[in-house]
Amino acid sequence: FILYAGFESLSQLALFGDGIDYIVSQIGMQFHYNSISRGVLDTRDLIYFVSILIIFLAATRLTLLKRR
Repeated sequence: FILYAGFESLSQLALFGDGIDYIVSQIGMQFHYNSISRGVLDTRDLIYFVSILIIFLAATRLTLLKRR
């Protein structure tokens, strides 16, 4: 939920300005999902989703290894 809606909501706060709000919204998943849902396959969006997948797989692997 934080990746999808959290960064988008955070970018709407008044404490961000001068383009920083755009950068914060790009960190979130909703920005990339909206682009793909329009039918535009951009390499930046694909790299984003693959990197999120790799990060969570690595975190899962680390958690499972610690349980042993």
